[in-house]
Amino acid sequence: MNLRKLRVCVIDDEAPIRKELVDELNASAQMKVIGQAESVKEGVTLVIETQPDAIFLDIKLREGDAFQVMDILRREMPAVPPVIINTGYSDFEYAQRVFNQYKDCVITILQKPFWEDWNRKESEIVDQILSYHTHTASPGEGQKVTIKSDYKTFVFDPLDIMYCEVNNESNSKGKVFIETVDRKLNINKSLSDLMKILPPTFLRVSRFLIVNMDHLDYYDHSDHVLYLKGLKRNFGVGSAYEQNIFRALE
Repeated sequence: MNLRKLRVCVIDDEAPIRKELVDELNASAQMKVIGQAESVKEGVTLVIETQPDAIFLDIKLREGDAFQVMDILRREMPAVPPVIINTGYSDFEYAQRVFNQYKDCVITILQKPFWEDWNRKESEIVDQILSYHTHTASPGEGQKVTIKSDYKTFVFDPLDIMYCEVNNESNSKGKVFIETVDRKLNINKSLSDLMKILPPTFLRVSRFLIVNMDHLDYYDHSDHVLYLKGLKRNFGVGSAYEQNIFRALE
């Protein structure tokens, strides 16, 4: 399993804001900046040459805007990395247009100032990047996953796993368990680590939950909850993760 940091590029024409974001990302335990740019041309060249895991992209740039960057990357790359749109309040309408037009690869909108509740935002962005890459990957047919539980190691067919959840009960708070079609196990992996080894049918739908969409019964848009086949309980979907559901349902 690869536990390397996620490699990201930052494209923003406001030098002070770009520096703050770059410094914060480089201080992250899970991301590192491998390049930065301030114009459309520089940004496109940077992304094509470095092939990052994700792009932090401002709406307005020197010589153009995010729409131009996205159009060129779509033409020049076989697969565009996941994109986080950076925007201030005044440009939010444009950010929403970019999100709607390129929703296959824009995973979220990050509003300035970035630092309000940054730890939560950073965690959600990392989860969405991992989910995007997992969902767009092409796993080998018949792939198995190996998961350790206490002093035993289990080999699973991923199709048998229904969901993975952080257990918030007082006696085991913070631990992760998985439920399969025939058992429930406490495991020695975090949800972020699981997203790196599970196939594309698994989606992160909240900070505490991964579900296997192959077991989806239906999604209730009014209550933002989903139901899995054969289970009486429902599962809430975090607002920052609804894009994952919509992308999968499409």
